Amino acid sequence: TKISIISHNLSENCLGRAYILAKILQDDYEVEIVGPMQSSGIWSPIADDTSINYKSLGRVVNPINFIKAVDGDIIYAIKPRTSSLGYALIVKFLKHKKLVLDVDDWEVGFFKDYSFLGKVVDIVRFWNYDNFFFTWIMEKLIPLADTITVSNSFLQQKFGGVLIPHFRDTDVFNPEKFDRDGLRKKLGVLDKKVVMFLGT
Repeated sequence: TKISIISHNLSENCLGRAYILAKILQDDYEVEIVGPMQSSGIWSPIADDTSINYKSLGRVVNPINFIKAVDGDIIYAIKPRTSSLGYALIVKFLKHKKLVLDVDDWEVGFFKDYSFLGKVVDIVRFWNYDNFFFTWIMEKLIPLADTITVSNSFLQQKFGGVLIPHFRDTDVFNPEKFDRDGLRKKLGVLDKKVVMFLGT
């Protein structure tokens, strides 16, 4: 059984969730991660892991190319975004595939603090498939997935689904394996205070 995981961007941190799920699944299945990729390449924190098969669809995804490229027996869309769930739904219905959707953030929630004018301005950017309007539509289409997984209890209460916590491998990221002062020096922050954003 082959699983095609759909990420709406292979070059940014949203790939992190797709990567975690791919690592879990690859012990039992053939797994690939498919999506658009910027010129910067695979998201740098995981770019060196060659155990994952990535299928880049270029910077801008052509829906016809997407349909041809996604050939897994199961489609696993990451995030209810047009360039992941939207395209995955097309594959589901055209190729009669099972679709799993992972919700790791409340996507529409990112827009909730926009002013009315801010939402209007974002909506008229119709060329951006991940704007507020398209994201709102994708949230309404979540029930079309055959199965839903979520990253936390808030999202489970909101959308249902199976909880798969968002985690990191503590053996890989064990602080004892890293030269703290050497890395801080390399980054030019040896004598500075560093504040870290851990995510939403």
